[in-house]
Amino acid sequence: MVRVVVAGSRDVDGGHAALFVIDMIERITDPTVIMRRGRETAPGPLEEAVAAECREVGIPIEWRVPAGGGREEVFYRDMDMVTKADLVLAVFSPERAMLGGTAHVVEKAMDIRVPAYAFTYNGQLERVGEFDPDNVWSALIQA
Repeated sequence: MVRVVVAGSRDVDGGHAALFVIDMIERITDPTVIMRRGRETAPGPLEEAVAAECREVGIPIEWRVPAGGGREEVFYRDMDMVTKADLVLAVFSPERAMLGGTAHVVEKAMDIRVPAYAFTYNGQLERVGEFDPDNVWSALIQA
């Protein structure tokens, strides 16, 4: 099983961006997608759309929710997701590239040497950054 963390900024139009993300994930043998949501809030638009596409094509999904106790629990949730991941795919709006909680997910991945690819979405997915020190995923990930 290959565990793929998908994280998207809340201002990303999830529907169309999810199709690009799923296209990449389907190239991976035996993927499981790990995504985040709040304790009492719905997942972001990208995560919801990716979940719907995963259900449609039969890719397993694992949701991570922060424990109670405040904002620091969100950071622990993000670290837990990344620690269990083989790959991180992050999608930002062009105006907020590498900002907010999604950027935190990418930063944590880099801290512990988990390959991470960052994209912006504005009608099409554009790769804006990558951290793949052993070049494991570059052939499968959209340029």
